[in-house]
Amino acid sequence: MITFVIKLVLLHINGVFMVSLASFREIEMILHNAYLCISDNECNSMLYF
Repeated sequence: MITFVIKLVLLHINGVFMVSLASFREIEMILHNAYLCISDNECNSMLYF
C-alpha cells in the first residue's frame, strides 16, 4: 500500500514537471513574440495569444 502511494506521488510530480516544462516553452514563445512585436512597433502578433 505504501509503495503504491509513493508511486502515485512520483507519477504526479513527473506529470506536473512535464506540464510546467511545456508551459514554460509556451511562455518563452509568447515572450519572444511580444518582444518582436514591441521592437516592430506595429504588428498583430498580440492577437495570436
